[in-house]
Amino acid sequence: MPLTLTLTEGVLPKGQERVAFRRLSDAMLKWHGLSGNESTTPNIVG
Repeated sequence: MPLTLTLTEGVLPKGQERVAFRRLSDAMLKWHGLSGNESTTPNIVG
């Protein structure tokens, strides 16, 4: 399940891209009722 996060340069502090993507992924899983799903979680890529 590919996710794309597009931001203007400088919006996130340098080095925080992975943190933002992880939080986005967690929010998507939660929204769809898939939090903790062992087969879906590893298939989210960005």
